[in-house]
Amino acid sequence: VMVAYLMLVAFVFIMINFLVDLTYFALDPRLRKGRTG
Repeated sequence: VMVAYLMLVAFVFIMINFLVDLTYFALDPRLRKGRTG
């Protein structure tokens, strides 16, 4: 049960980061040019 919980939390965390990244890119495309990595 603990492993499934950790996997779920990790999945949600990745999805949130992905959505935030898309939101920033949509709001200000210039931001991606200045970012490294």
